[in-house]
Amino acid sequence: MRDERKRTGAEHQGGLLQMLEAEADRCRRYNHFFSVITLLCPAEQCGAAHERMRGQLRATDSVINLEGAPQAGGVGAILPETDRAGARAAMDRLRALLADVDDARLGLALYPDDGPEVESLLQSAVDSAA
Repeated sequence: MRDERKRTGAEHQGGLLQMLEAEADRCRRYNHFFSVITLLCPAEQCGAAHERMRGQLRATDSVINLEGAPQAGGVGAILPETDRAGARAAMDRLRALLADVDDARLGLALYPDDGPEVESLLQSAVDSAA
């Protein structure tokens, strides 16, 4: 677990992990799902990318900086009630919006399919962006 947390930067992500856990609890209780999108990019471009993502996504979506993401900076987004097809559509919009961000890589994970625990879900999203 410690190696996984170090790799995703999760030791710095108390707020993100708390939000993921709260959403996972809600989804377990009501038998629902949600998606996580990660953006890995150069650290100096994360702030602007975060603001642009926030403007593109729904009011119900959460956008959080991923401090300590591997070899870069990053941004994570939690998309409640969004299946894989909906998340892919959001990723397509984000990819077009962030086309000018150097080395931008988007990743996706769906709860619970890609990880029943929040750490494994975040890791799956990060890995799919690599």
